[in-house]
Amino acid sequence: MVTEFKLSHQSNQMEAGRQRQVMCELPAIAMADMAEKISVMASGSHVELTGFLAMKNRMSKQLVLHVCDTRLV
Repeated sequence: MVTEFKLSHQSNQMEAGRQRQVMCELPAIAMADMAEKISVMASGSHVELTGFLAMKNRMSKQLVLHVCDTRLV
C-alpha cells in the first residue's frame, strides 16, 4: 500500500533574534505499514513525522517527504 498526501506546517521560529511565522505545504508519501497508519488519521491531525527528503523522481527537483515514523501530538 502507498499513501500520498500533503503536509501543512505552521509555526513560529527564531531567526536572527526575531520571531518569524513560518507556513508551508509539502508533498509526502508513506508505504506499507506506515501508509496504513496514516490513511486512518483524520485530516487536520497534529502529528510529528520522521523520514527523509528525496526528489519526486529523477526528472523533477520537487522534494517529497518519505515518512518512516509518525505519532500524534
